[in-house]
Amino acid sequence: MNDASLNNLDVKQALLTLLDDVDVRETIRQIMAESDNAASTEIQTPTLEGLVKSDLELIEKLQDEKEHLETKINTLSDENEEMKAIIEKLKSLLGLKEEALNESTQSISELNRHKIELETDLSSVNADLNQNKQYLSDISHQHQNLKSEFDSLKQDHEEQERKIGFYRDAFEDDLRIKELYDGLSSQTKLSTEGIFKDTSIKGLIACGIQDKNISNLWDYVKSEVVNGTNPDQERIIRLFELLFQRYKLAYPMFELQQVEVGDKFDTQSHIKHNSSENMSGSIQNVLFYGYINTKTDKVIKLSIVVV
Repeated sequence: MNDASLNNLDVKQALLTLLDDVDVRETIRQIMAESDNAASTEIQTPTLEGLVKSDLELIEKLQDEKEHLETKINTLSDENEEMKAIIEKLKSLLGLKEEALNESTQSISELNRHKIELETDLSSVNADLNQNKQYLSDISHQHQNLKSEFDSLKQDHEEQERKIGFYRDAFEDDLRIKELYDGLSSQTKLSTEGIFKDTSIKGLIACGIQDKNISNLWDYVKSEVVNGTNPDQERIIRLFELLFQRYKLAYPMFELQQVEVGDKFDTQSHIKHNSSENMSGSIQNVLFYGYINTKTDKVIKLSIVVV
């Protein structure tokens, strides 16, 4: 089919479209009516001039109508093209809209899926949070219980320490006396059986603070210091000093001699040790203290010194 055929079809289609127009149909009816009137006139006055004139007028009128119709056809054709373009544009827009709608639907589905995942995660996190809160509450409760128990134990411990401190201060020397005695060799213990008949703490103190026993103990220690062969010498000297402190509580008039290195050797107050290098002179060392009666200034036991 060539372009001329397509144009004829378009013209026919346009004419058919015009025939549907009310104004066009009315115009055609008027033309037909005028033609009828002209025919009647011709019959009434059938002159050649009149017929020619009528035909010319009719042709002219039809020509005008033709031009008018062609103008309308062209206008309608242009409008048709515009409508086609609009339709194509609408189709394109509709396609874009559908594509956008599909994408939006897909995005919404994806967002909903992500939302469900987040809600699931949130639910899990909330469950963990609640579990942790409960665990923290339990730990806090246990902490409070342990703290209360610790405070109670600490208070008991402090009370025990206070009591221990009191007894240590009050009986430290007594405990030391027992410790010194227990540390003596079996030979030394055997040598002091006559002095310490009861070797408990109470028995050692009771025996040691008796006037006779303290004197006998001093004599025993003096003998061991003079000989200088007893490995327990330092222990028995310290044992005597501690027992003498107890002895003073019962007999406060007795005191250990105040002898210092550099003092003048005095035979009335001192016993010269056999390790001395000089017969007289200044005291070089005090090996064992004697004791005196402070009321009478009488020397009861002489101090052993090195000159």
